[in-house]
Formats: sequence, structure tokens, C-alpha cells
Amino acid sequence: MKPVKLIGVVLLVVLSLLVLAAALIAWRFDEAWAKDKLVQAVQQKTQRTLTIDGDLSLAFFPSLGIELNKASLSERNAPQEFASIERARVSVRLWPLLSRQVAVDRLELDGVRARIVRDAGGSFNFDDLLTSQPQPAAAASADTAGEAPVEVDIAGLRITRSSASFQDRQSGQSLQLSEVEVRTDRLGQAGSGALRVGFKARGEQPRLDAGVQLDGRYRYELPKQQFALDQLALTLRGDVLDFSQLDASLKAAHVAYGGAQGSVEARDLVLALKGRQGQDAIEARASLPQLAWAQGRASGPQASAGLKLAGAQRQLDANLTLSALQGVAAKWSADKLAAQWTLRQGPLATSGTIAGGVQADLAQKVLALPGLAGEVQVAHPSLPMKEVKLPLQASLRADWGRSQASGQLATRLDDSALQGKFSVSRFSPLALGFDLAVDRLNVDRYLPQQAAAPAQAPFSPPPGAKAPPAGADTAAIDLSFLRGFDLAGTLRIGALQARQLKFDKVAATLAVKNGRLDADPVSAELYQGKLAAALSAQAEGNRVALRQTLDGIAVGPLLRDAAGKDVLEGRGRLVLDVRSAGGTADAMLRALDGSASLALRDGAIKGINLAKALRQARAALRGESRDAAFAADRAEKTDFSELTASFRIQDGVARNDDLDAKSPFLRVTGAGTLDLPRERIDYLAKATVVASSRGQDGRELDELRGLTIPVRLTGPFDDPSYRLELGALAGELAKQQVRKRVEEQLDKQLGGSKGLGDLLRGLRR
Repeated sequence: MKPVKLIGVVLLVVLSLLVLAAALIAWRFDEAWAKDKLVQAVQQKTQRTLTIDGDLSLAFFPSLGIELNKASLSERNAPQEFASIERARVSVRLWPLLSRQVAVDRLELDGVRARIVRDAGGSFNFDDLLTSQPQPAAAASADTAGEAPVEVDIAGLRITRSSASFQDRQSGQSLQLSEVEVRTDRLGQAGSGALRVGFKARGEQPRLDAGVQLDGRYRYELPKQQFALDQLALTLRGDVLDFSQLDASLKAAHVAYGGAQGSVEARDLVLALKGRQGQDAIEARASLPQLAWAQGRASGPQASAGLKLAGAQRQLDANLTLSALQGVAAKWSADKLAAQWTLRQGPLATSGTIAGGVQADLAQKVLALPGLAGEVQVAHPSLPMKEVKLPLQASLRADWGRSQASGQLATRLDDSALQGKFSVSRFSPLALGFDLAVDRLNVDRYLPQQAAAPAQAPFSPPPGAKAPPAGADTAAIDLSFLRGFDLAGTLRIGALQARQLKFDKVAATLAVKNGRLDADPVSAELYQGKLAAALSAQAEGNRVALRQTLDGIAVGPLLRDAAGKDVLEGRGRLVLDVRSAGGTADAMLRALDGSASLALRDGAIKGINLAKALRQARAALRGESRDAAFAADRAEKTDFSELTASFRIQDGVARNDDLDAKSPFLRVTGAGTLDLPRERIDYLAKATVVASSRGQDGRELDELRGLTIPVRLTGPFDDPSYRLELGALAGELAKQQVRKRVEEQLDKQLGGSKGLGDLLRGLRR
């Protein structure tokens, strides 16, 4: 409820009582009789109780003066107090009373208090006063019944030290007005003069603690329903909503309303404010040079608004202009809306312009912005091209009555064309649907370039503290932004590059509800294969989960682009089913659980040549029987025709015990772990030389045929080393040599017969 309306209601009540008192006293003065008649008249007309605790006095010279002290008025049919007054004084000219006119030289009210309440049904506790106002002439006495009512003309009004309170039981809002001061010149059926209204207002939900003052000159004629304010100056200073130190003003050279058609005219309207919002200083200004509304038609040449914001973290300068305003009844339009802005937030700078027509239906609460066109620029020092420009084509339709909106957007980003549609089915909490299509998009082009990590000085952590591992990502991850809105839509990208990965025909169905994001299904073509995936993330517990299948994928190019590692070749199937939770990327990696599997064919393991390593093993065995260690060499590789493996992932550590790889001369099994947070591997592979003289260096390994050679792979992912564990192999090789000599001796003793030798070799195998 507006503070000015509160003041008006209080004036209505007090003025009605004083006019009634003036009529009664002018007719016949007797204090006790006058009090009694006032109480009776108020009770009869309003069903409210008037209590006069103070004196009711009268003076006759130089004019008729009436003074009322300490009076109160109850709620309708209830004992609770509605309004009260400490002192009221009115000076009435004597001669006009003879013609039943009350001509008041001055009306003075001091210490007025009023309590305004709106109940849960939306009714105010003064509604009855607006429909059943006291009629002084009818209530004066039975002898005057039926005579013309008293006409009131007040030369001046003064209200001091007054207050009012407002409580809204529908919304829970409350408002208190204090230090109310009102000064006017003539009031009556018509009046003009100077006006001053001032008060302090305090309230919660929304927050309000401010002083308000209104100055100006007024003119009005009640019979013609014409009202005008000239030299209007309205100021507000204090705290409002989340604004502090607010200094706001509304000025107008002329504002008028009146006539049977309810015409409105305004000239030189200017709204200005300064204040602070948190750490930011805010300055806004709006102006309307001229506005005319008559017979349902409105027009104005131009309206403009500007906003400036200055803070430590951001600076904003925005301007809006509406040209050729016109309206019929509740339907308004402007030939052109033009907006321009510049925003800086840290190193990020954005600016832009947009223009188009605007249409508004105030009765239906509908706003339409068809045919918007403009451009947006985004600049950041870390962007490879430093600045990005986006041309815009858009349209918007908002229906505030139904809390709905819809629109379209088209733009180009370098060689990318983006087109989208959106619809809002609910403003609060936001419920948004969308359909976005992009022909091609290279995200890496717009990501900040990653600087090389600076050299870190050695340090000693406090006793008991655990230093984060080298390369650990401690940047915070907070999924709470998923709360408070609903989202559902589809995303399609013809060609996509992100973090060096390359995708084609990307399609995703996205949904956000109750703080949870689901991207399901997600599909794409990549690296000669196909992707099918489902991703979920939820604010509760900061949790994520991913299920994906890569089928027919060329693993080598995928790993090189995704991780910058050239360790594996081949084509096949990769399956991943993982989940995690945490506040940082490193914490999530340490909490990673799930499973993974791969099945590849016609590939190679890079960094190690098992054939070469086994030749080195054979040379080592001819000397000392001890382990041989080697660094990984990216130029080396071990071919395989098939490779399968599965992993169990717990707390970021992937464990495998079923490696099975086949090549023309080797069979490889193995078991071990991959520590993902620490980026380290500890794996023992067992390579068995098969009976074949063909294949990769197979001819040189005949003497190791049938043996199983342990190969341990350890170290960081980027620079692992492998070691041939020859201690156990030496014993196996010695046994093989003994068996071979026994076979040769048996063959000689049996006269070269191969039967027994073949039998022994078969048994050995």
C-alpha cells in the first residue's frame, strides 16, 4: 500500500469528524451535548466507537474556533483502536455558517495515529469508511434532517507529529510511517496552492528504511475530476530492498489527470537515483520529455534510461532509448527500441548494441520484441583472438500474466552458425525449454590458453599435513547452481572440437530438475566409431555419474587428442561406467568408483618392444642372471592382433587382472593398478613366447619359446619404465636347457629315432 494513500485515509477520517463537530457546534454549543452527539453520529453511520477523552472547546472571536483533544476511533464493530489524535484545531468563518458552509481558515492536526490492516481475504479495515462516510448535515440533529449537506472549504491544512502503520496479512508485509508532516493551501471542492508532504517509512519484506518528501504546486476541481501537479519534486533517501544510501528523486514540470476520458499529460519527467548495492555504486536516470494520453490514445516523442554501476569487480554502463511512443487504450508500441551497454568484470569485457520494435499490451500483460538485431563483443586477454564478435537476430514475446515467454535467436561465431528457440513456462522458479542447433563449433578456439605451470619453490608442510600431489587440480567444483530452476531441451552440433577431441553429429537431450542434471541420451560419431552415453550431475552431495560406450573407435588418435599420450593403437570397443563426488576435480578423481573395459584388435602397445626386450633378456641370461631395467621409448612398440582387459575402479585406482593380448609370437597376460590421482602405473605383464618362427623378431627367440617372461611396468604415466624380472626366468631357462640335452642324448642312444624325443617334447609342452 502506498504511503500517500495511508495519509489520505487518515485525513478522510479526521476531516469527517471535524466537519461533523463544526456543524454541531455551530448549531448549538454544549460540550457534553456535542460529545454525545458526535459519538452517536459516528456509531450510527460507521458502527465504530468514537472516544473523546480530552476537552472540546470553542472560541467565537475573531472566528469560530474548535479544539479537540485526545480522541480515538475504534475498528468497525470491534473495540480495537483504528485511529487516534492528540490535538485538532479548526478555525471556521462565522458568516458562511449561516448558509450551511464551513469555511475553515486553518485546520491543524497533531499526533494523528492510524492502524491500517489488510486481512487474508484482501479487504482493508477502512473500506467501510470509503462507502459510508459521515454526513454532517444529516447527523447534526433531527430538526435538520433532509437539509442540504454542509460544504467544506479549508484555507490551509497542517498535520504534525503523526504516524500510521500498515499490516498485510496476505503477504506478511508491514510498514510504519512516522514523523508525518503535511502542509497545504486551500482544500475544498476546488483548490490550488503549495503542497509539502514528508514522513519516514520503515518496513520488512521488502526492507525499507527511508525518508520521503514531496513538494510541488497543486490544482484540482473535484466536480470536473481534474487534478494537476506543477514543479513536482519527490525525494527518497535511505535504504530500500538491497540498496543502501539511496538518494532517489522524481521531478516533473507538469503532471495532470482529469476529464471524463481520464486524460493524462506529463512534461519533463525525470527519475534519478544514486546509491550502493553491496560493494557497487549505482547511478540510474530515466527521462520522458512529453507524454499525452487522451481518449484512449497515448503518444510521446521519446523516452530514455541509463544505468551506471561501478565496483571493484565490475563496471557497467548501459543506455536504453524508445522512439515514437504511441498507444491505444492499454496497447502501447514504440517504433524503435535501442539498447547499448558496456560491461567489465575483471579481465572480461563485453559490449553490444541491439535495436528493434516493441509492442506492449498492458491489459493482457504482454510484451513483444519482434525483429531485434544487433551485435555483441566479448574480449578477454587469454582468448587466442583477444575479442569475439557475435551478430544477433532475435525475437521475444513475454506474457507476465501467465508467467510465460518464448523467443528465437540466431547468431554467427566466426565460422559457426547458431540457431535456437526457447520457451519459458514459468518465471519463478524458472522453467525453460530450448532447442539449439550449431553447424560447427571449435570450443578450443575460445578457451583461455593454459600457461605453463610456474616452478614451485620447495616447502615443508606442517607436521601431520599432507601436501597435494603434483598437478592436482584444487579448483572448486560447486553444482549448487543446478538448484532453483527446471530446464529441458535438445542440443545438436554438426561438428565439434573441445579439449582437442573431435566429434561429428553430436546430439544430446538435457534436463535439469530438483537440482539434478541428466544428459541422456548423448550420441556422436568420433574417431571412426560411435559414442553412446548418459551423464548425470546433482547438487545434493556434489555427485556425478557417467555411462558411455565407444564402439569401433580408433584408440590411438583418441588418446593422442584427449590426453596427449601416444601409448596404444588399435580399433575396438571401450565401455566406462563411473561415479564420483567431491568439491574439486582432484577430490572427484580420488573418489572415482566404477568399472571399465576395452576390447581392441590389430593394434600395438607403444613405448616397449617386447621382442627387443626379450633379445636383451637372452643376452643378459648368458651373463649374469639379474633383472634388466629399461626406460620407455616412444619409438618402440609391441604389435597385437587382439587385446582385452577389464578394470575395477575404487577410490581413483583402477585394478586389472585379466589382460589378454595376442601377437604372432607372444601371448601376454597381466595384472596391476593405475593410480589416476597420482598418475602412476604399477603393472606386471607376463609374456609367453609361442612356438612360431614368424612374426615380430620371432626367429631370434626360438630358444625362449614356451617360456613366460615377467615384465614389470612402473612409474608416472608420462615417463614409465619397465623391468624384465630375469631371476625367475633364469631357472626356467636352465630347466629348459637340461630337458633339451636329455632329449638330444636320448635321440642319440636310440639311434636317431624321433619317436621318443617327439613324445618327450609333446609332454613338455
